[in-house]
Amino acid sequence: MNEKTLNFDAYKAKKEGIVTAHSLLENALNNAENFEQVVVISLDNEGYVQTGWSDGGGIRTIGLLEVAKQQIMDGMRE
Repeated sequence: MNEKTLNFDAYKAKKEGIVTAHSLLENALNNAENFEQVVVISLDNEGYVQTGWSDGGGIRTIGLLEVAKQQIMDGMRE
């Protein structure tokens, strides 16, 4: 895929209010100086799940995952 296709896809997604993986990560990077801890979970094009997290303690990391889970479930109810 060339750059023009990617730009068109990003423009179309933004216009339709779709949050893409790229736009989500770009927004996160723009605000990274305010982050204390980060957890990342991704699903690649081959169907593999990748996970990563910054240092901050296992209990806190699991807590962030639980908050994310609850927020996703709340969003599904809306």
